[in-house]
Amino acid sequence: MSEDPAVLAYQMPAAESAQGMDVSSYQPVLTSTYGYSFIFVKATEGMTWKDPNFAANWAFLGEEVKAGRLTARGAYHFFHPSIGADVQAQFFLDVVTEAGLVVGDVLMDDMEILSGEDGTLMLSRDAHSHELHTGLRGEAIIVSGASDYAPESANGPLVPMEASAVDLANKAFLDAVASGAAAHLSGHQPRVINYSDLSVAAALPSCTGYPLFVAYYSDDAPASVSPWQTWTFWQWSAGGAPDGGDRDAYNGDVEALRAWVTPDGIEVPDVLGMRVVAEAEPALARLGLTCKINPAVNPDFIDVVDSQTPGPGTVVAPGSNVDLHIHSVTTVPDVVGKRVAAQAGPAIEKAGLTWTASPEVNPDYENIVDSQEPGGGAEAMVGSNVSLHIHALSSGVPG
Repeated sequence: MSEDPAVLAYQMPAAESAQGMDVSSYQPVLTSTYGYSFIFVKATEGMTWKDPNFAANWAFLGEEVKAGRLTARGAYHFFHPSIGADVQAQFFLDVVTEAGLVVGDVLMDDMEILSGEDGTLMLSRDAHSHELHTGLRGEAIIVSGASDYAPESANGPLVPMEASAVDLANKAFLDAVASGAAAHLSGHQPRVINYSDLSVAAALPSCTGYPLFVAYYSDDAPASVSPWQTWTFWQWSAGGAPDGGDRDAYNGDVEALRAWVTPDGIEVPDVLGMRVVAEAEPALARLGLTCKINPAVNPDFIDVVDSQTPGPGTVVAPGSNVDLHIHSVTTVPDVVGKRVAAQAGPAIEKAGLTWTASPEVNPDYENIVDSQEPGGGAEAMVGSNVSLHIHALSSGVPG
């Protein structure tokens, strides 16, 4: 933990809490983690709005996690309950997975909209927009179609909704994000959490199966976060972090945070037969695994995995290495109808293959390929043989 007064840890009842911050495009692109243990960055809002800083922030945080300077990174989506949970979830996942989603990342539903007694949708006064921070907790203001973060065109109209419908829409969004991320991570369950202040959280009884990130601006944690039993993250200061980011705490120390975001074990995926660069390496990287490749990748050909250690299904510690033994494959050229010595042979050899002809090449005549095995367009191991069946023409021209 940094000794900078701006990032000194808040003392939890049991232990020093892990400290973090959250930012959006209201802050500059991150170039430092400032000694924090975790950082959340805004990714998307509504159905179309992307935070212009997200890609750069996410890439930077990923490198900081790999280097051990950051324990966890998180991405969040500002959710609008009246415009389609599934569509928003898919949009959020598309943006995050394109930027690179791996085991250990945290995905957050930023839910700051609730329904009044008349069904009018409202933005909580503890919403992220710093223009709304007046020190009055638990109140709400009516919003007419857009948050202070994104244009109305990204969100659609905030049509009136029953409170129960808002609750169920938010649950549908959380479920869709969790299932979609798990599919991307080869079945590993991601950490998906719900961000709300106390007024909004109280209206979300269906969502308590997901950990709570509570907004509550005080020097003391809230005594109750009902209907949740406890909170997992706590945004305890609006602003105050470097460049105006909000200050957050995890309900435990850094080691507890590391244990929470990192699964007990990673099941090694089956990458046998996969192309190394295009398929195998990304499949391992999504699970936080590294790989060593033997022999080295040959950039002139397609490299395919023929064995792996540990084998598929083996449970290993996060960050473990998988040894890949590979072979290079190439595309067999189509040489049917071509002259053996002048055309077919050179084309096959250029592709990294050998060849034999049957019957044998007759040097006194022109030799033409009338069939080949493997056929043109097939993939074959570099160094393997292509069998040519040929015939000789009586033109007197050597083949």
